[in-house]
Amino acid sequence: MKTKISKRLFRELVKLAESESKLLSQLAVDLPGIAPHLYPFDSLIGVVRDVIGDFRPQGAGRTDEKQADFATDLGQSLTALLYTAGASALSNEEVIAAAIETIETNFPEHAESLSSFVRRVLGCRNLLLSFKSTALREDNENIVVDTKIIVDIRPIFDFDPAEAISAHTLLYRLKVTHRTSNDVETKIYTLSQDALDELSRAVDRSKSKIEQLRSTPLASALGLLLEENK
Repeated sequence: MKTKISKRLFRELVKLAESESKLLSQLAVDLPGIAPHLYPFDSLIGVVRDVIGDFRPQGAGRTDEKQADFATDLGQSLTALLYTAGASALSNEEVIAAAIETIETNFPEHAESLSSFVRRVLGCRNLLLSFKSTALREDNENIVVDTKIIVDIRPIFDFDPAEAISAHTLLYRLKVTHRTSNDVETKIYTLSQDALDELSRAVDRSKSKIEQLRSTPLASALGLLLEENK
């Protein structure tokens, strides 16, 4: 089955090619130089912003907000393009051919520069391994995107008279937001003090195991890809 790459993934690259082709060339150099690791969804925005500096597309306003918006749009487009390549069941050569076909069909005036960019970036093993591993992780159910522990203080009313507050107690709730196949859902779990303490110990144990795995020679031998430390 033939792969099609959406032309919308190249719109920001076209703006860059139209206004400042040197920055496009610099991106093609800098992106393959990133060490392989698991990527968050906004992974390339910072790299793009570092490269394009104060660049603004032709016709854009003069505000910093406009600049930030373009860097975000371009970073997201590049991320989507690399996710497409990483998640594809086709060979890398077939994905590159499909991308170039989209470019030549929709942006013939920039076909040479954009095709060269695509060949270099989509041909980079480090980037493709990173996005392939990220796509593999994302292809799972109920991926947690946010967590929060909410602590409430609640009054305890006396029996007689009922309106009198005699004491207070603390309530601990764990709020978990996760993605499903077609939606985002939030669930709230009520915890006891013991459950909260055990959860904290479990997190500490997991972090300790992660650090041990990071430093083991096996991690290097397996080519273990990890998320960047924040």
